[in-house]
Amino acid sequence: AFAVQDHRPLVVYPENAEQVIRDVCPDADFVVILRGKRAYLAMHVDPQRDIYPAVNRLYVDMSDIEYNTAQDAYDEVARFIVSRLGKMKHREDTPEVREALYRSKPRRDAFR
Repeated sequence: AFAVQDHRPLVVYPENAEQVIRDVCPDADFVVILRGKRAYLAMHVDPQRDIYPAVNRLYVDMSDIEYNTAQDAYDEVARFIVSRLGKMKHREDTPEVREALYRSKPRRDAFR
């Protein structure tokens, strides 16, 4: 599911992210925070503390999506999804399931 905040601006940065996520989407398993173009210049994100796998969120810049340079973010989202699927008790570990998981991994050209 997607949560879109209806009032602007919604200011999310590492220091307030936990509270904002609780307010906006408290049941979220994983959160992708889309930042405005060049917003990374005004915000420090510590990869060891502020993004997945340390926490359940990831920051992605709109310009990275626009210029197709967000492959690392896509890979992190795919790793999170696969890790959750791996924890599902009713999931059967069959060749068909492994193939479906492999095919579901985002490819660089899938977001053009």
